[in-house]
Amino acid sequence: MVSWLYPVVLMLLAANAFRYVMPLLDGEDIASSLIMLGLSFAVAVFVVDSWIRNKKRTKKG
Repeated sequence: MVSWLYPVVLMLLAANAFRYVMPLLDGEDIASSLIMLGLSFAVAVFVVDSWIRNKKRTKKG
């Protein structure tokens, strides 16, 4: 994956997660908002992990 693409993906995930935080603050549709926040967090962790592994691999080679 291209190195500049990781921060772009993380910014898009943060914007997407913010979209699901607002209903939580209003107290409506809490279950689906929590599920989507969890999925966004899981994808963000995967992207960060891939980014770190990619940086370590390129330093070795």
